[in-house]
Amino acid sequence: MKWVRNVDKGAARGSKKEFIYFLTIICGSLSELETQLIIAKELNYIDSLDEIMKKIDKIFGLLGGLIKSLHKRK
Repeated sequence: MKWVRNVDKGAARGSKKEFIYFLTIICGSLSELETQLIIAKELNYIDSLDEIMKKIDKIFGLLGGLIKSLHKRK
């Protein structure tokens, strides 16, 4: 839910620069989640990461595309 709030905050500021900033914060949070999942797998708390990692990769791609698109806008 933190990610959704960051998107809302960034979009509400009205500045493209601030929106991109909040999107990069989301990327950082997603990276943290990815690391925590890998640790959980190594500690045998979870069995498989395949599906969740595919979803995380997709989200990274979507965020990267959005950030790139915003950079191109004037």
